[in-house]
Amino acid sequence: MAKKKNDEPKVYKEHPSVDRRITDTLRENYMPYAMSVIVSRAIPEIDGFKPSHRKLLYTMYKMGLLNGNRTKSANIVGQTMKLNPHGDAAIYETMVRLTRGNEALLTPFVDSKGNFGKVYSRDMAYAAPRYTEAKLDGICAELFRDIDTDAVDFVDNYDGEIKEPTLLPTTFPNILVSANTGIAVGMASNFCGFNLEEVCRTTIECIKNPEHDILSTMPAPDFTTGGELIYDEGEMRAIYESGRGSFKVRAKWQYDKKENLIEVTEIPYTTTIEAIIDKIAELVKTGKMSEMNTLSGCQYDYPEILEYLKEADIISIQMGSNDAFVPTVVAIGNATNWKSEDLASIVLSGNLRSKDPETRAAFQASMKKLKLTKSETDAVWNLVTSGMNKICTDAYPVSTANIRSVVETVRALNPDAQILLIGATNPVPLLPSWSNYFNKLNKFQKQLAEVYDIDYVAVPYAQTELDGHPTVSGHKYIAKKIVKAIQNG
Repeated sequence: MAKKKNDEPKVYKEHPSVDRRITDTLRENYMPYAMSVIVSRAIPEIDGFKPSHRKLLYTMYKMGLLNGNRTKSANIVGQTMKLNPHGDAAIYETMVRLTRGNEALLTPFVDSKGNFGKVYSRDMAYAAPRYTEAKLDGICAELFRDIDTDAVDFVDNYDGEIKEPTLLPTTFPNILVSANTGIAVGMASNFCGFNLEEVCRTTIECIKNPEHDILSTMPAPDFTTGGELIYDEGEMRAIYESGRGSFKVRAKWQYDKKENLIEVTEIPYTTTIEAIIDKIAELVKTGKMSEMNTLSGCQYDYPEILEYLKEADIISIQMGSNDAFVPTVVAIGNATNWKSEDLASIVLSGNLRSKDPETRAAFQASMKKLKLTKSETDAVWNLVTSGMNKICTDAYPVSTANIRSVVETVRALNPDAQILLIGATNPVPLLPSWSNYFNKLNKFQKQLAEVYDIDYVAVPYAQTELDGHPTVSGHKYIAKKIVKAIQNG
């Protein structure tokens, strides 16, 4: 049977090679592409804007949104597509960052209404453009001042139907005011935001005196999320002079003695709340958090403690419940999408001291105030009943390693002292997982005391406050136990 024509094997002819200098290829093919990305997309111009920002703001200006009422964001996005050939999602995302609601800029350019998310949260997503409204913020009057008097050049848009400005005639150095990051081809830029008042004052002083010390009127960048800048004047001066360098920003916090917690009020720019929570959870899981609480860690802040321990006649050591408490707080927070900072204290407080109906009713009332969904409520109950078993199981080897390390350190520092190892008190007897954890932990501590020939003091019934710390009566109970152990020793 004869083969059909299309059944015959295909023969591919070798394409003739072409000798070409690689420099020619780079110049003719690569460089136009690279320059297009640099100039037309990624790197901000001297007015402080990328083309996408400029097209959006100019569209809003032509729509009369400088002095008029807000309009739907979807309408703005649709009109901007006449200048910006990208998709509506990219345009709206550009707009979100410029809004007052997003809090990404020290000086926002868009007066927004509705949910535009938050720059400091990855999970607080912005609403769809059909639900939000916007207009130009008042500061934009300085962006468009004299724009109709040939202050800047205009060019055709991508289809030649509309004219658009190549720059905005901003009356202030916006490139220093608006934080902006651009990653192009072969280059990148990262501009910090500075305080508008400081930038304007510095500009005036530089016009008056070209030798003006910029650092005296504009000492450092500002960030919308706040934080505390670790300031080094010499390093900052070097950054100003060279345009290169780095500095560190840390969170601001305060200790709430009443609630016995550390409250973080400001976080570094470019990070998020969720990223910080995830990092804390990671430190807990890997045991790094417990290392921060060991004796060796405290020596940096209290070096004199070593001398106290060496000279002491009696030394008492008592371990708290942080190794189990911290991951429990994180677990409960994740289960409820962190709706309430108070939830953990509610679950792990006096509301769970007993199993009587009044206690259960009080706990349910506390939960109701938090306005949890059914799934979130179920998640909390699962944690309370059985979900904490794994947390306590994971915490046990960390806790035992920590207490052993402390005992070894103290014994080595002062071999002659009477050392008292105080047992742990369970602040939440209602939780079976915690009861098992503390029973097992105290059994270990009793055995450890025998190994190192020190005194073990059991305090299983100390009364505790809602935050887990002993009450006045609880402290007296523990003190009596310690005094008795000293006398017997």
